[in-house]
Amino acid sequence: PAFGAFISDAKGVLWRDAVEVAEALGRGGDVVVLGTAEGQHGLDPIASLQPTQVASVLRSVLRQMGGGESQDSFWPDMAATVLRHALTIGLAYGATPAGQAESERTGVNPYSLWWAYQAVVSRDGLKPVLAALEQEREAWRARVVAAEKKGDKTAAADLVAQFTATFSADLAASIRYMSGAWPEMAEETRTGIIANTTQLLDGFSGARTLRERFASGTRADSIDLRRALDGGIVLNALSTIEDGLPARLTAILIKTALYREARVRETRWQASADKGSPQDRPCLVLMDEVQELATVDPSSGLSDASFWNVARSTG
Repeated sequence: PAFGAFISDAKGVLWRDAVEVAEALGRGGDVVVLGTAEGQHGLDPIASLQPTQVASVLRSVLRQMGGGESQDSFWPDMAATVLRHALTIGLAYGATPAGQAESERTGVNPYSLWWAYQAVVSRDGLKPVLAALEQEREAWRARVVAAEKKGDKTAAADLVAQFTATFSADLAASIRYMSGAWPEMAEETRTGIIANTTQLLDGFSGARTLRERFASGTRADSIDLRRALDGGIVLNALSTIEDGLPARLTAILIKTALYREARVRETRWQASADKGSPQDRPCLVLMDEVQELATVDPSSGLSDASFWNVARSTG
């Protein structure tokens, strides 16, 4: 009972066996299934990941699709770079009133794979987003000035800290890239980047349930991966046979998010006064057809190239 579990395979069939085992052991109530069928749950796979971490996964998958590291990495690298900038902007935009209103209207969170894909393939799609961010920035500055005029140094300092966290150097760089370098890029290069991005993400357009549950950033009927680390049994029923590349990409991102949650849990336990360890609440990770699920980008601390040498300490 102390064990949590995360079980995944590319074909989306292993979960059925896991349900039988869990029920035979009296742990059927601990099971939750991720998938597109009725009664199954969604999950936002990038909610806990930073844009750079998401981009490293996308780049790794694109390189694998292109034949591996020995092939020309220019197009995968460029596609991942553009998506990283779009995600960085989406993360900030989603925190603004305009972004929140758009999310409620469309059912798509600006910090999501589907939103970022639309932002990249639409030539003018980011113009109103960048305008909204500039308007929010000016409003924030006005609030700081108003607090300073009132002599409320604490409020002013808090506003400055919030402003700095939201309108970071990374966001400024992404705005410059998507408003300058990206629209002014040579048409042939831009077309090649969009083609790689489309190859990776357009499959979500024909898989509505998969898109809504895993690529739109919405939290309805969704679970949190921390459940697997807290003793739950999380089973991934997504099938690359049924949904192809979008299902594979989603499964890889879910696995990457689990790695990130494990590292965060370890850090949190180390910082606490509790003398326990993540190893006291272990999570069993079982993956079949792992060649479909592994990523090996050495630049990411959350890829299979670098996570497993620290996995035991995370429990």
